[in-house]
Amino acid sequence: MAAGILEPQADHALRAARFCLQIVGAAQMCLVDPSNPARGCLTVRVGMASGPAVGSCVSATRPKFTLVGDTVNTAARMVRLQQAHGHQSAVPSPAVGGRRTVRSHWPDLT
Repeated sequence: MAAGILEPQADHALRAARFCLQIVGAAQMCLVDPSNPARGCLTVRVGMASGPAVGSCVSATRPKFTLVGDTVNTAARMVRLQQAHGHQSAVPSPAVGGRRTVRSHWPDLT
């Protein structure tokens, strides 16, 4: 999910965060197997990062729109880290050697 791509939005991060919370909430109400509620509901992990990205249609056989760049990679890493550590909050740090770094925080949400 990307916010503020076609037209820059001053509140793009807030819009993206609200959308992500809505998706997580909707998934928690959607049964994996309606005929067997014991299987539980869908789960969704979210990774958010703000910054530049490049988008284009890729693949000649199955074209799809894809975003690439450090911002997208950072969000993907956050999703993978959630799987191992639970909820994560990250704060971008100044670029080091031309690359953006991220300080991660693991809040206690229990």
